[in-house]
Amino acid sequence: MTAPRYPHGPSSRAVLIGASMFADGDLPSIPAVRNNLDALHRALTHPRHGLLAPEHCRVLPDPGDQRAVGAALDWAAREAGDMLLVYYAGHGLLDEDGRLYLALTGTDPARPGFTSVPLELVQRDLARAHANSRIMLLDCCFSGRAVAAMGGSHTVFAGQLDLTGTYTLTSTTSTAPSHAPPGARHTAFTSALLDALAQEKPLTLDGIYQHVDRELAGLGLPRP
Repeated sequence: MTAPRYPHGPSSRAVLIGASMFADGDLPSIPAVRNNLDALHRALTHPRHGLLAPEHCRVLPDPGDQRAVGAALDWAAREAGDMLLVYYAGHGLLDEDGRLYLALTGTDPARPGFTSVPLELVQRDLARAHANSRIMLLDCCFSGRAVAAMGGSHTVFAGQLDLTGTYTLTSTTSTAPSHAPPGARHTAFTSALLDALAQEKPLTLDGIYQHVDRELAGLGLPRP
């Protein structure tokens, strides 16, 4: 077996997107999302244990429209040479055809195609990026719908990154809700993800998945 390859920090970029507050009353707020963004940013940019310089990790808390998200993704796709990481936490919405949309602060759940970010756009930007590795982390309902498109399979398998250049890790399956326990500091998936990143020995991407899987299964929650 070959030794794991660690990303080159100076040529890597990350975009962290989180929607915690919503103008539409049909979309309940998710206060833990703000904490998710803060904690993940600290983990990725930690002076000793992190990978990225702070200026190489953009955080978008409660973006109001698609423009801010598109600008951040375009910046990361242009600048990332080694690793490109995109994270989203918030509400996942489906249209009548089963397409997944990432909700924003101003999203109208009755018109997701016009007021939220289509997952297809994020996938397209990731696919066009010249980064050696492209990683997407989705913490939202129905997020498993992204796995088939990015990884080429409905199942999780080791070596996904080697085969396709992409690695997609989602908080749940294509049909299940994601979980934000009331009063918890973080959503369930991101809490497990942060715990995986805090391990004394750095984990591979598959190791991170296995760690998150054990944590969520132990809580009786849908598998990532």
